[in-house]
Order: sequence, then C-alpha cells, then structure tokens
Amino acid sequence: MRRWERALPAVERRLGTGEPPTRLEVAVARHPVRTGAVCGGVLWVAIVWALSGFGDAGVWLQTGPVGAGVGFLTWGACRLARRQQTCDERTGRAEEARRVAARKREAPLSPGVAVLLSLGWWVVSSAVFWVVGPLLDIPRTLPWAATYGALLTTVSVTGAWLRRRRPGDSG
Repeated sequence: MRRWERALPAVERRLGTGEPPTRLEVAVARHPVRTGAVCGGVLWVAIVWALSGFGDAGVWLQTGPVGAGVGFLTWGACRLARRQQTCDERTGRAEEARRVAARKREAPLSPGVAVLLSLGWWVVSSAVFWVVGPLLDIPRTLPWAATYGALLTTVSVTGAWLRRRRPGDSG
C-alpha cells in the first residue's frame, strides 16, 4: 500500500489535477461501504429495469453479480480516494491545492470563454423553452424558443455583470 501512496500523487501531478476534493468527494471517501452498496444496488435495479425483469426472479439473479461487482469496484475506489486524501492532508498538499483553487476562482474569465459560456447557456435555455413551450402556450418552433432563450440568457448575463460590479468601481 505504501507504493500506492507514492504512485497516486505522481499520477495526479502528471494529469495536471490539483483541485482540492469537493465536499461530495470527501463524504464518499469517508463512507466507502455505503457508497459501494448504493452504487451497486442502483446499477443492479437499473439493469433489471432495462431488461424489464421486475417480475422475473431469474433476471434478478443473473444481474446480481454485476451490481455486486460494481459495488466492490466503487468500494475499492473510495478506499483509494480516502488514502489519497489522508496522504494529502498529512503532507500539506491539500492546503496548497486550496490556495491554488482560490487564486483560480478569483481570476476573471477570458472574453472567449465568457462568449462560449453565454452561447452554451443560450443553447440550453432555447432547448428548455422548446420542450416546455407547449405547457406555457408558447408556439413550439425553433425561432420562438431561440428568442426566449436569448432573452433569458441576456437577463442572466446582465444580472451577473451587475452583481459583479461594486459601487465606486469605474468601467
């Protein structure tokens, strides 16, 4: 196991990840048995549902090993994540990753990334309006959905811009 403790940070540095674990990742690593059981059970029921075998005991028995295998793999991955987080805390890499992540959050987005994010929001909101349009008595056509999506995106981007500006700032 000591070799894993040396190998995982090397792989992490090589892949370029340096973000601190999220609250969900910490919680999952703290409870590997529960996480494995839930993941395996959910996958098991999803496979049974996909095969439409809720009434057939044979399908339940045939797909059981798949769910158990996924559960054991998830358990192992969670145990490795827990060891990695413990090693990071012990060596001080976790605090360094938190500082680097805080600096990245403070840095403004480049104009190209901001435009791409706005276009992405426009596409998603247009799709939502296209799907939900008939429920709101909006004609289900792409021009209407795109127009409402553009309006929603414009309001969202403007609101974020106004919230970001502070009193006394110029520009």
